Amino acid sequence: MALPFKNILIFEDELARSRRFLPLTYTRSIGELRSGCLTGIERVRTVFPDARIYLHSAEYLKAVTIKRYGLPVNEIPQGGTLLVNARATFTFTGLEEQDIVDELPPEMATSIRTGEPVATSHSLSITAIWDIIHYNPTAIANDVAMIQSLGSLERIDADLLPFVATVNPKQLFIHPKAQISYGVVFDCSEGPIVIEAGARIMPQTTIVGPAVIGKHSLVKTGAKIYGGTTIGPVSKIGGEIENSIVQGY
Repeated sequence: MALPFKNILIFEDELARSRRFLPLTYTRSIGELRSGCLTGIERVRTVFPDARIYLHSAEYLKAVTIKRYGLPVNEIPQGGTLLVNARATFTFTGLEEQDIVDELPPEMATSIRTGEPVATSHSLSITAIWDIIHYNPTAIANDVAMIQSLGSLERIDADLLPFVATVNPKQLFIHPKAQISYGVVFDCSEGPIVIEAGARIMPQTTIVGPAVIGKHSLVKTGAKIYGGTTIGPVSKIGGEIENSIVQGY
């Protein structure tokens, strides 16, 4: 089905640029923050792979953001554009017609060109770093459902892992290229568990959902990962972790 827009602009409003998201936003835009299984930018790309994505960031982050993503930053899209607040929870269960514009309002266009925050009256649930943590269990469940609906969530059959213990295996999503050692416990009774490509789970580890272990991350022997936890890519994790987000690297 053809989309009623060809561009997506992920913009930052005044609250997104406030101190509530520091220190994380000293070095990245709100759209780069990880929650659930994905960052905001990854989530938009997953749902709308054919749309042209434009990013809005502080001017001092412009060059590094372009280098990271190869996307236009602080540029004005031409033609039909879906406006996405970077603080949105990105469930994409439906599109609001008022968020699709043919031409950006002049004040918004000026702010984006200069890398200044956009004034908006949007009421969104993510108002500070702690909201991201509180929302993370729901974000994981929403992302799993969304990626499943798109048919892009790869998994192996839990029956192929007789050396691990699994509770509610229907909610266990282990990528075929992940490495799972002996004696691991996956408890999905409270939510899904996602083990991404290249991740390695060492022996005697317990993971309780909802939880995500990112690409090429290592969970060390005897670790206990409890619900509401997202581990980003290329990270090394040990000990006991609960209700936490590791951005990655």
